[in-house]
Amino acid sequence: MPLCGGMFGLVLLLLPVRSISTLETTTDSETAALAVDEQCGESEEACALSALQLHSQKVAGETLADRSDGSCNDYGCAGYNPSQSCQCNAKCAEHGNCCSDFTATCNAPAAGQPAAGGSSCHAFGCGKYVPSQKCQCNSKCAEHGNCCDDYSATCTAPAAGQPAAGGSSCHAFGCGKYVKSAPCQCNEGCQKHHNCCSDYQPVCTARPEHIYGHPSASKSYPAYPGFTLTLVEEFDAPLDLNSDPIWTWSDGGLIEGQIRYVKENIKFGNGMMKIQVNDKPTNNIEECSHAESAKIPKKKLTGGEVRTKQNMFRYGRYEAAIKAPSPNKGNTKVNGNYIATMFVFRDGKYKHWREIDVEITGDKVDSVHTNVLSADDTPNWNADMGEEGDDHVFTNLREGFHSYAIEWLPNSITWFFDGRVIRHKTGGKIPIPSMSTKIMMSTWVFDDRALFGGKHIENDQWPLETEYDWIRFYKWDGDHQYPCSGLGTQCLTSDDKYLSGNNPCDGVKQEGTVNGTASCIGHCRF
Repeated sequence: MPLCGGMFGLVLLLLPVRSISTLETTTDSETAALAVDEQCGESEEACALSALQLHSQKVAGETLADRSDGSCNDYGCAGYNPSQSCQCNAKCAEHGNCCSDFTATCNAPAAGQPAAGGSSCHAFGCGKYVPSQKCQCNSKCAEHGNCCDDYSATCTAPAAGQPAAGGSSCHAFGCGKYVKSAPCQCNEGCQKHHNCCSDYQPVCTARPEHIYGHPSASKSYPAYPGFTLTLVEEFDAPLDLNSDPIWTWSDGGLIEGQIRYVKENIKFGNGMMKIQVNDKPTNNIEECSHAESAKIPKKKLTGGEVRTKQNMFRYGRYEAAIKAPSPNKGNTKVNGNYIATMFVFRDGKYKHWREIDVEITGDKVDSVHTNVLSADDTPNWNADMGEEGDDHVFTNLREGFHSYAIEWLPNSITWFFDGRVIRHKTGGKIPIPSMSTKIMMSTWVFDDRALFGGKHIENDQWPLETEYDWIRFYKWDGDHQYPCSGLGTQCLTSDDKYLSGNNPCDGVKQEGTVNGTASCIGHCRF
């Protein structure tokens, strides 16, 4: 087995010293096994490289989560490639050299597509024959009778007026992410780099003529098949959260948090919305909270929460560009305690608590927490009412904006980070919520126990500040009830309106009682 020359020699130089020292003990059986199952290419060097990857990982005790030097989002999900630092094919788990995002990118289909399981065109991509795949996604597969089940839906037959896929169209590739192996691109950056597929504009963009909120007249928005862009906030100008027809502020606060939400901590400027946590006590704020339908005792800190006024949003795609707070103003790598959010929530929690979350937490620079909650007649959170997920996305979320998305359908929920899937839920102990909700964005801090959001609460410096560049809601075309036409209230049921107030200034009547007792009524200070 040669130890020098070409790409193989370069890889040796880049590998850790301990891995290089193990090369002489790489076994023939490992190399042979890789060749038999097509993990290797045709050359001896390729087999040697893959065996070396496998052997060095075993010695170093490396886990999938530790591999951040390559990604399936960049490489694509296909056969073995010796030039890659990690692999994205069906055998990589067996050999311990999968990229860290292999499961999320290659095994989790988009909503409405069949489960990949290593056997779908959504996972493999369209256009070329890959011998290691159980089924194929190229133009010859129909002739040979070995097409994947979703070949026609994913790789052929575009809508009228769109060019044939042929492996080189946004209809085949899908919209939103960069695909390294594709001959043309279907993401927002393709226009800048002049490499868009010919059908990018009709397939992947939407114009703002019939979009609610405050879209930009000069911007083309991404489009997603089966969804209609309905609401956009660009934050190019401040929102009046007392008079805006859609958005308002919350006067609530979490029992387990040490903050009370106040309007003053929601700020607008430079084309962004900022939600702050400040070390200002709530001594001058009345205890009655419309958002909580209860009285909240005094808190040490103040935070902020922006929300839609009514429970009128249900199935669709929710996405926002967010920059996480930095607990230390001079060093983004110092961890603290915070929970920065974008989520949907039905806040008549004395009847129906429904919630789907994206939460960026202060425990690590790249922590993203996802959550789905469902409970009835349950005023306080408990561990049995939810299913949680934790991801590390291998980038410092405090140093720039990243996109976060929730795709909520009747039978599934999919969470995205920068366009790639990080979690997909279909079954489980918690059912998929089916009731309408409000859209919410907030920033808060746990109490002194720091049981969630990061244990180093002592590092927090004030103000903590979450920045939002934009937020968008795409209605699922299969939902014929919510939101109401014109984003009005005519379709809302009495249950949708139950204890639906947000603050004393929003004009939303507190309909219903808390276990037979009328909710408290606060006084508008603005």
